[in-house]
Amino acid sequence: MTLENDPVCVTLAEDDDDIRAAVTMLLEDAGYRVEALASGGMLLERLAPAILGDPSATRPDALVTDVRMPGVNGLAMMEGLRANGWSSPIVIMTAFADDEMRRRVASLGAAALIDKPFDPEVLTKTLGELLAES
Repeated sequence: MTLENDPVCVTLAEDDDDIRAAVTMLLEDAGYRVEALASGGMLLERLAPAILGDPSATRPDALVTDVRMPGVNGLAMMEGLRANGWSSPIVIMTAFADDEMRRRVASLGAAALIDKPFDPEVLTKTLGELLAES
């Protein structure tokens, strides 16, 4: 997948090393450039310049994040990003989706919620559709 001949950049926040490695490989095999981070705090640190309006800061085309992470969890991170005008698609992954979680994720502006474990094709198809819309 490319955007103006540059690979589409997806930033991934996932604290589980094995899942982070597997999702990174999956997305790279699908043609995405992936920035893989081990926590929501690292993700916010990475995005801070763009959030604060630094014109030289790069913005990923989409974010993929786990919900349960130490420190800043995926929901708090997404809430903060949306409150600061972040408009790029955010895909939430969780092994703990129930109706309340689905309502909360939707109310915070997630583009998609994917239940773990998931079929790899679900993530790549979802990202492709979201990026085509944005």
